Amino acid sequence: MNNVFLREKKSLELDNHASFVEYLRWMRSPSPTLEDNHDNDTKAILLQEAVGKSRNYQQYFQARNDATELIADNTFDVKCTWRVRVGGMRGPEDMLLPAFDAAGMPYIPASSLRGVARAWGLRETSEAEVESCLGSLEAPKKDRAGKVIFLDAYPLAKTWGQQEGGLAIDIANSIWKWEQSELTYKPNPNLFLSLKKTTFLVGLRRTRRCDDRTFDLVKSWLIQGLQVGIGAQVNSGYGEMQIKGYTPPKPFLQVSFTLTGQLIHSYQHLTWDRQRQRYNRETEAEVRSPALKSMLHYWFRALALGVLDCEEVRVRLEPELFGAIEPQTRGAIKCRVEEVKSPKPRRQEQNDRQCLSQQGRLQLSFSEGIATEKEDAVRELFCNLTWLAFHLGGVGQGARRPKHKRNSKPYYRGCQLRATLVRSQEWDWPDLPDELPQFKVLFQEKLQNFYDALARFLGRSLSPHNPRSPAGKFREFVGNDCKIVVCRDDGDFDTSDENKPLALRILHRLAHRGNHKYDRELCGDAKSNPSPVLIADLGLYQVVTVFGAGANRRREYLRELKDNVDHYLQLWPFNGP
Repeated sequence: MNNVFLREKKSLELDNHASFVEYLRWMRSPSPTLEDNHDNDTKAILLQEAVGKSRNYQQYFQARNDATELIADNTFDVKCTWRVRVGGMRGPEDMLLPAFDAAGMPYIPASSLRGVARAWGLRETSEAEVESCLGSLEAPKKDRAGKVIFLDAYPLAKTWGQQEGGLAIDIANSIWKWEQSELTYKPNPNLFLSLKKTTFLVGLRRTRRCDDRTFDLVKSWLIQGLQVGIGAQVNSGYGEMQIKGYTPPKPFLQVSFTLTGQLIHSYQHLTWDRQRQRYNRETEAEVRSPALKSMLHYWFRALALGVLDCEEVRVRLEPELFGAIEPQTRGAIKCRVEEVKSPKPRRQEQNDRQCLSQQGRLQLSFSEGIATEKEDAVRELFCNLTWLAFHLGGVGQGARRPKHKRNSKPYYRGCQLRATLVRSQEWDWPDLPDELPQFKVLFQEKLQNFYDALARFLGRSLSPHNPRSPAGKFREFVGNDCKIVVCRDDGDFDTSDENKPLALRILHRLAHRGNHKYDRELCGDAKSNPSPVLIADLGLYQVVTVFGAGANRRREYLRELKDNVDHYLQLWPFNGP
């Protein structure tokens, strides 16, 4: 195995209680002569070692917890529902790290807690009163020092490392990127560290000038702010805290779902195979909020670009609805996903008899920054968008293909995404009809409702019956050269490949070129060109989306599909047969 440390490992004698920062200090310098994947592999190995050693932090955290109990007038526990990353400092190779103290241990700084309380206080009262309670250099002299002292919040020692909690390897993968007015597709997985399902001990202390009312008011600001979220990416499921005795606001849409096939994954766990002189990779399954949010973001962009100019979508709508880093924008909605069930162990492998599954619960709620007059339009927009996304494709690996079986690893490919239980405030998620004409009516109704809600959000009318033509190289939007169809076959077709849904069988029959190669015009390629054909298997029928449907090979596919099925209807464009 190639050494991942700057020195020989035998000379690396770190105490079992050493922090993860100590491991990063021994990290090797990246070599430009190495292939990117190899360089990332050694980075992953180092992070795995750091996470493994972090199980020994209890003694240190217990000392910090004891100190907090002695100093604070009031303490309470907060538990992160999923992951949290506070601090966002950069380590070796621009790696994102959670905030760590002078000993290199992860924690939530007191300044971050004060910032959460201040932000929520400004929502509920005047800036003058917030300054009076928390202090400010611009405030009158008597109010420059805050009346409540915030203590650093350390993980609770007795819960550290339980139920997969603690320091954990995380991943960010920005697949789609705007370059001026063009979208490019290039997966860019980046590993970093966050804290997962961690409970923190929060401590507050009064000053001599603090009365009971002020103390209770500041504590309530902090608790409400922590329930919304702390740190980075709070709109993508990060940083939300549970506090005993306090109930968070209810989401406006909650969808329980099952996922089978290639699943949603976090990162690949690596082990060195000495015999083969290479890494063995085991993919870790995890139901992740960013994956579901990305699914909604993708379909919003595809639908919105069919009726709006890309500049309006890129500069205004995406930041306003989903949030953005530059300029820093919170966005109108929060997307949270609870993991209900995942394979145990998480790195369990698919086999020829078993298709692994995941279960989760998608929750959409308003962010605290949304204007009240926009709530109805945003609710209607995202309820219809979510319904459409669940019936147009999947999520995670294999999202463009329905679940199907094959004879080599992985034995199951593609994705089957199913909503199992839906709860919503005054919104209907109907059962799927058995017949295609009824499904066409339902689908087009949801699509029209999406555009109507988008028009209300923009404050002007839209014309989905007159979709735009694609401009530039990017073609993955529901414009006038996109076709969405639904099909069903009542008999047997090409039963030699009965593990594939009909629409996929016809696609692979046309695209297969031998030697495991497929026509890129139908199935894309490994050079940042995703397949222009998406297929969702809904059970009784399949929904097929074809971008750039005017291209010869895609026209041929649609013709073959229509000629070889018993039932075929066009869903988009609206004025189709």
